[in-house]
Amino acid sequence: MIDVLSLDFDNSEEGNIDNMSEEGNIDNMPEEGNIDNMSVVFENLQPHEDVQELNIFYFAGFKFPSWFSNSSILTNLVKLRLENCKNTTELPALGNLVALEDLEITSLSSVKHIGTQFCGFGQSAFPKLKKLQILGMFELVEWELPISTDARTIMPCLQEMELKDCPMLKALPGLGRLESLESLEIWGLTSIVRVGLEFWGISADEFGGSSIEEIVNGEELIQEQEKVRTSCSRKPLILFPRLTELRIGGMEEWEEWIMPPFQEDGQIIVMPCLRQLHFEKCPKLEGILPDLLVRFKSLEILELRGLEKCEDREDISLPCLRELEIRDCGFHVIPRFLFPHTLRKLVIYDCKNLRGMQPCLPPLLEKLELWYDVGVLSESLPIGDSHNYLNLRSFKIKFSKHPSLPKGFNHLTATQYLKFNECESLDFDLNELKHLTMLQSLSIYKCRILAKRFQSSGDDYWMSILSHVPNISIDYENIRES
Repeated sequence: MIDVLSLDFDNSEEGNIDNMSEEGNIDNMPEEGNIDNMSVVFENLQPHEDVQELNIFYFAGFKFPSWFSNSSILTNLVKLRLENCKNTTELPALGNLVALEDLEITSLSSVKHIGTQFCGFGQSAFPKLKKLQILGMFELVEWELPISTDARTIMPCLQEMELKDCPMLKALPGLGRLESLESLEIWGLTSIVRVGLEFWGISADEFGGSSIEEIVNGEELIQEQEKVRTSCSRKPLILFPRLTELRIGGMEEWEEWIMPPFQEDGQIIVMPCLRQLHFEKCPKLEGILPDLLVRFKSLEILELRGLEKCEDREDISLPCLRELEIRDCGFHVIPRFLFPHTLRKLVIYDCKNLRGMQPCLPPLLEKLELWYDVGVLSESLPIGDSHNYLNLRSFKIKFSKHPSLPKGFNHLTATQYLKFNECESLDFDLNELKHLTMLQSLSIYKCRILAKRFQSSGDDYWMSILSHVPNISIDYENIRES
């Protein structure tokens, strides 16, 4: 039985069929340019019904074979990968494949439109699909996904989706109604300017026939809110009901994101389970970030990258936030709402513009990492007078050019794990570690001056200061190990 079948039509190498139990070659593959012959070969390579995984590479035909959409042939196909089929202009009706769980479509550079035929013609489209990746579709302009308008069930089991590097795509499909979707990554859609309510899977009919623009921007908003709130016949509409992780980035032209007009007190609930948000390099949208965060009360992990500004707002509360990473951002001051009392881990990475008074470190912080140039934080930690940070057990400084420990370091008395990584200018007297009576591990790596200080101080000197530390390593050499 053939479990895995791989067809490689690349003319630079002999095409081959590989499977878990046997290997073979396709003899006399057509020369480059003889696309018709290649298509005939592919049509006649109808796989056995027992094939569970099918990989297609460099097919040069204009159309996939007819058996691709035949659910009676690929009855057990669980995983399908289409890659670098550069002449194919349309996707087959893959929604007919009843057993398909994992679908990856990469670099089909002639596909400009994914229409409703992609979903097939059965009562349920992609009934078992759990993971979908659409990557490197450089000519894709439009993707129709009729989840909110089609009576059929579409992708009811989809849990993970990646839509990346589709620079010509003009609009996002209506993903908000995917009931099982847990993880969504959108990256490199550089033509997207506006994301409207269609992304959420909302149609004008659900607002009494009013247009989306009238509902969101016009005077009808208040009236429509009241209509929906007082309607007893309608159940609340939950958009992205199970989404826990959202990653968005690399969308330089994106400047408008229309959110549904109602919150939990109305009839529309947005991403109630969202736990992780990663937001990167959307420079024209960064002004709206606070308006997004105010809706995501369940956030536990937040990563912000490549943002120049973020407005501080007192009406924003992130009561569940536990981990925060701020990377390559141009903030002058970190917004206070990003430092809730619940925060346990904080990573600040190359934010050289930080200056002036910063909000105090959250009192229950457990892990603190400072990478590269972090502006004023390289010189002084924003320590609150009323906090002793007894939970802060791990502190790391990496790739810093600052010559000394930051002021306030002496207040971190509960630190158990201390690491300095590639801080070539860092130098301090070992007595500055004397207050770390609970220190369990000290690691120094590629800190030339600091390592030299240890070596020149003599074993007796630093041993007397750090005698209580069971694990010490310098450049991965264990000086002391418990």
